[in-house]
Amino acid sequence: MNREKEETVRRRSRFWWRVVFLQLALILPLLLVLLLGYRINLEGSMPRGIYRIKEGRIRIGDPVLVSLGSDWQRIAWNRGYVSKRSLPLLKFVCGVPGDRYRIGESGIEIDGRLIPDTAPLDRDSKGREMPFTTREGTLAEGEYLVVSNGMANGYDSRYFGVIPASRILDRMAIVHLFDAREGEPSPPFH
Repeated sequence: MNREKEETVRRRSRFWWRVVFLQLALILPLLLVLLLGYRINLEGSMPRGIYRIKEGRIRIGDPVLVSLGSDWQRIAWNRGYVSKRSLPLLKFVCGVPGDRYRIGESGIEIDGRLIPDTAPLDRDSKGREMPFTTREGTLAEGEYLVVSNGMANGYDSRYFGVIPASRILDRMAIVHLFDAREGEPSPPFH
């Protein structure tokens, strides 16, 4: 009888050690990734992969993490453009301070050059009207424009316009792409 109890205790002990190990194996890498400044992008509007926070001045073509204002964030959530787990958004910078820009029916123009696949849609995939107003000007210090990775249906500055520097949370660098295709991750405007 004593031997059976010992065996039961050993089995339970092994089970719980396996549970603890599995939890650590799943949680610890994720915590390390986040604490060390790495982010994983699984959304389709940007190249899927691993990115890391990069110090320095924001430049054209940099991937950045963008926090939307509450109105734009609410639209994105309510309409299903993004999931709550995909916020903040990862986008490429296409306009920096000093750039002359125009956001119109043909798309986003920077210093007279049209960025491909940035024409705003009249309606989304479910037939809902898209919020759009023509805008133009020169980006002031601390103002940026951002775009998706060559997506005609991207949710980016063609709709929400100029992004203040306070909403750019981090400048990112690509570490590894999961589904790299030839030519990626080149921003659509280089």
